[in-house]
Amino acid sequence: MCTHVLRQSPTRRIPVGNASTAGLGLCRPVGFESSPPLRADMGSRNPRGPCCARHDVVSLGRYGIHDEPTALVLTFNLPLDVARAESLANYRLVWAGPDHHDRVISIRSVRYDAASQMVILRPRHRLPLRWTSRLTVFGTAPGGLTTTAGAYLAGAGTGQPGSDFVTAITRKSLTR
Repeated sequence: MCTHVLRQSPTRRIPVGNASTAGLGLCRPVGFESSPPLRADMGSRNPRGPCCARHDVVSLGRYGIHDEPTALVLTFNLPLDVARAESLANYRLVWAGPDHHDRVISIRSVRYDAASQMVILRPRHRLPLRWTSRLTVFGTAPGGLTTTAGAYLAGAGTGQPGSDFVTAITRKSLTR
């Protein structure tokens, strides 16, 4: 039987399988028995079980303009291992310079909110809106970001766990 869970909402966890679908990598949320099974693993195979959803970054928001401190908020689809989520070593922020010489922007703090599955990064200095920065979230072994079940981040968009999430932070990333 599949014992893994998906989140339907930030406060309610739902088991995602039954004996008829556990060996097939197909999951059927409780209460939705008449609906077709969901393909929770999205093509990736997780050694921890056939019904594990892949671990992705769902959204990124950039907060703070003018004199306000900058905050980068990452939302994940699965709960994270708290110690790894709050480790500064799992995040890298650089200014992508016009001459292809990147400058590292130090991150002052990282805070993980388990209830909302969000990581809040606070750079040491404000990020000007005219700059393009690049954020990397490390999801590779041995020390990368993992779920509470131990599955590594599938950040490259290929569905394969154990890859980094890399994105540009631009004016378009601003959330008000």
